[in-house]
Amino acid sequence: MNKFWQVHWVTRRHAAAASDHPVPREWADLDVREEAARIDPGDVFFTDPNYQVGPRLTLYTTRSAFAHLARETRRNHAGDCCLFFNFLWQRGKNWCDAEVEDLLDFEDWRRWSPRNPRRIGGSKWDRELSALARLYKWAGAKRYVAANPVVMREVLGRHGEMVSVPAQRAKNARSSNVKWLTPRAYRLWRDVGLRGYTADGRRDPSFRGRNDDRNAAYSDLLFSSGMRLSEGGSLLTLEVPVLEESVKRFFDGRLAKAATKSRRERTFYVAVEDLRSVAAYERTTRRAVIRRAQAKGVYESRDDIWVLEKRSGGQQPVLHLWDENGQSVQRPLLTACFIVLGYLTGMRTGEILALENGCCPDPQGPPEAARRHLIYARQFKGARDEDGNHQSAGVVREAPWVAVPQVVAAVRVLEQLK
Repeated sequence: MNKFWQVHWVTRRHAAAASDHPVPREWADLDVREEAARIDPGDVFFTDPNYQVGPRLTLYTTRSAFAHLARETRRNHAGDCCLFFNFLWQRGKNWCDAEVEDLLDFEDWRRWSPRNPRRIGGSKWDRELSALARLYKWAGAKRYVAANPVVMREVLGRHGEMVSVPAQRAKNARSSNVKWLTPRAYRLWRDVGLRGYTADGRRDPSFRGRNDDRNAAYSDLLFSSGMRLSEGGSLLTLEVPVLEESVKRFFDGRLAKAATKSRRERTFYVAVEDLRSVAAYERTTRRAVIRRAQAKGVYESRDDIWVLEKRSGGQQPVLHLWDENGQSVQRPLLTACFIVLGYLTGMRTGEILALENGCCPDPQGPPEAARRHLIYARQFKGARDEDGNHQSAGVVREAPWVAVPQVVAAVRVLEQLK
């Protein structure tokens, strides 16, 4: 029996579909079952130490405001909740049995107990407390817990309004802890830690790292531009500034708003020497890896890849794409709407192409009610009639897709184009 709660992520491809073992083969239609339960790729779920999935926790991670948080925030919050669940499990309690005293003891163990060799500071505790407060507030509203273990209190907000905050917030939390690193110290760290050199500039024979040029180029890009890990990792090759023969010391590029934490498009700058290391990696190691993958048929075995063929258009570029069904998507406005719908709703290609005018009506009800836009459209995967025959024309999905404002704007643009 496992000793701990665990966090899992729903993937697009399931090992059960490719397995020859009789037990996994019974779950070959797992994606159909998940879709029927409105569980989508990228959703989070928990398993307890008895390997059982908690249905109420799954409702929280897939059908609450938690599902609309940024991926990194969901990852952090899920891990923070898992720690508390394990603490309760050692006391013989489930997550829904938590009491105020349990949370007080948990804080003592996390922050001050000498029995804990990895104590945390105030900022980390505030993040864990925020994750638990969000969970138990939702569970209390659903009447899944007898009482909320997170005690709240009223404080004066920054704009003069009264807001509720956890009473156990740390008094010594720091919003930031900036430590400066000089370029010389950074280069030494990069060479020793990422490239496999010693402090005196010699190759370290004990270094066993791989892809050292890729890691060093990525680190140079982040250090020079100030981008976050997720921002730098989201860049397409065509979004990396083009290295030109020029006297300029810095080159500028643009980050898409979907990739930034503030959800606003912004400009970044990269030093020419760091841009050279990125360009060298693209021309050598990256190209070799792609060719090896092509020779092995790696890309042909996947069904969720979009291929960027070329870019044209100068100041207003047009991306020439091929989707997973081999269909060409070239018009810039349609491409933008297509990407927004697919990324923010989880709809498949055929479902987006089958959208009709009026599929996303304005919500009705009083202004003070919690109103949201919904997309009523057809789904094709798992679409069957009463006799179990596949419906090629699709069926109207019972649970409509939830549309955030960006998705609503994309639908309105498509309606105008039609």
